[in-house]
Amino acid sequence: MVRAARALLSSVTRVLLIADTVVVKQLISSKDRVSISLNRLENVANFTEFVKAFSQFGTEMVELAHLTGDRQNIGSAVNFIKYNMKTDLKDERRRAQMSCARQILERSTMMLLTSSKACLRHPDCDTARENRDTVFLQMRRAMDLIHMVVKDGVIPRLAASAAVYESNAGVSRKQVRHVSRYEARYQTPDWKLEEWDECITAYNAVRRFHI
Repeated sequence: MVRAARALLSSVTRVLLIADTVVVKQLISSKDRVSISLNRLENVANFTEFVKAFSQFGTEMVELAHLTGDRQNIGSAVNFIKYNMKTDLKDERRRAQMSCARQILERSTMMLLTSSKACLRHPDCDTARENRDTVFLQMRRAMDLIHMVVKDGVIPRLAASAAVYESNAGVSRKQVRHVSRYEARYQTPDWKLEEWDECITAYNAVRRFHI
């Protein structure tokens, strides 16, 4: 009886691990698609392009929300079995971080719509552009946090920055590489998770520009 119970538990764990792996791959793929949509939204030139891009972005955000919810449920079940039916503090922290990132993305979506419309209507207004850029930055950080949670602590932009730094180490100074504004922000080594305490919501992020 005991052996049969252990075999059953082992089989259930393996099934959950496989399901968790599939969800993680789908989640990362969905996050990448949302990132591409964000880049497209950031570079629109008129309202027609913006409406099309935002519609696509909304569809992909819904998919990402479903996948992050699935990841929370399956990941918790896997750890619940792996750690002898006890709650793991590390898992609880990851669930909290995932929930925080999901809330930021959800609340920032409407702010992205409003700030982008204001920026398109007033292209010469620096404040409107700064507010829009802050919302973009906040949403990208939230997606980086999701990536970090599902990949056990790997922040993709920092890893990419390290790779870029190493690859450019042997390049002559005369060669100039074009770096986008977003890449430039993440190539600095002082990006820390503590910044989430200061800028935990998109509202506070925008508010920092006026303090």
